[in-house]
Parts: sequence; C-alpha cells; structure tokens
Amino acid sequence: MVVRALAAALAALALGAVPAHARSAAFACDWTEVLRVDNIESPDDYTGVLYAALVQSAVDPGRLRCYIAVDGAVVAEVSLSETGVAAEAVTFRAADFQDVDLCMEWSDAQGSGTTCGEPAATQIPPQEVIDLVNDVFEVLDPIVMETTCLALNVAYVGVPGVVEIRPGGDIYVLNEPVWDCP
Repeated sequence: MVVRALAAALAALALGAVPAHARSAAFACDWTEVLRVDNIESPDDYTGVLYAALVQSAVDPGRLRCYIAVDGAVVAEVSLSETGVAAEAVTFRAADFQDVDLCMEWSDAQGSGTTCGEPAATQIPPQEVIDLVNDVFEVLDPIVMETTCLALNVAYVGVPGVVEIRPGGDIYVLNEPVWDCP
C-alpha cells in the first residue's frame, strides 16, 4: 500500500496530471484495513495502516496531513513536510451508523485545501472466502457429527471415572460430559 500511495503521487507529478490544487507537489493518502473486530453490543474495532505520500519540488515545498475522522473527530493521523512516505499503524472504534472519513489536508505555495471521502476497507480474508468456509462447515457439520458418533458408539472404551466413551457415543471426562451425540 505504501508503494501504491507513493506511485500515485510520483505518477501524478511526473505526468503533469496532478490536481489543480498541487501543480508543483503531489499528495496521496491511503488506508489499509488489516483487521476488523465486530463487537456485538458496541462499536467495531478497526486496525490497519494509514499512509501518506508527498512528492514536491525544492522550489515549492508542500505539507501533507492524512487522517481518519469518526463523526468529525480525528482518531488517527500521519503528516509529512518533505518528500517521502509515512505510515502509521492505527486502531480506532466506530459503529456502523457513524461517519468514517479518510481525509487529506495539503498546502503549498499555490494554495491549500482538504478533501475527505469514505475509506476503502480491504478485508482479509475477503467476505466471500468467509462465507464459503461457513457454507462448507454448515454442510459438513452434520456428516462429521453423525460419523463421529457412530464410531464412538462402536468403540465405547476408556478408564471409568476418568475418560469414558459411553454407549451412544457420549464422552465424559471426570464424569463431566464433554461430547454429546444426538
């Protein structure tokens, strides 16, 4: 992701395709989500990396501040005042209904400004993979349960009072049930 942010800034400057607000400097901000923890009764925790890339001329130096805001309050930021890339590992909390923005503040001799937009979250692994694994387990679970219980029903053995496989396939450890066959 650092490469992507820096490449965008370099390409914009080299090709003259920089935004109107930055003719002598190129700016880029990026966010990569590494982990999202869905909390049941509270806002979700987001962990990732916030990147900033700045390419500028020696004649016209610029400044760049990239930040993530939740409902307008800054929760993470990274800044640059010279050509380079900066990255910061960040964690923040936001509920589904809250407004989360990735913002870029820039300034150079030709002006200054701020742009904000929705951060593009990259879930690892993608939701499609998680859904597929869940679907596979949903199909396999009854088969595995039935096969395991049949095998345990045939092989009931153990040490009485310590580990027992009882008729029907139920497993007990220290006379406490740990596996219950239907």
